[in-house]
Amino acid sequence: MYHDMRMSSSATAALQNGAAAEVSSLLARYPNLGETALARLINLYRGLPLLDSAFLMTDQALAPRLDAFVADHRSALRSPIADYVALLLLAGTAAALLMTLVFRS
Repeated sequence: MYHDMRMSSSATAALQNGAAAEVSSLLARYPNLGETALARLINLYRGLPLLDSAFLMTDQALAPRLDAFVADHRSALRSPIADYVALLLLAGTAAALLMTLVFRS
């Protein structure tokens, strides 16, 4: 009835390519990373697809290190507020332009 959440061999294989594999190897050494490696981990983790993040969370060996990493660097992992403001301004401009075109007719 319950699913075993430990990482399966297919999940491990999915992480063996690209950025996910590098994130996995950096997390295995966390918190013993230099500044350059830590910056690399933060940048890679921010761009990691959700599926790869989920695979990392299910890895029993990496999960505690991932939890500590996310807790320690939560502010660096969030999108900057400027991104949200820019998105809202873009949406507002598009809505205003659309309303102008609709009511002009």
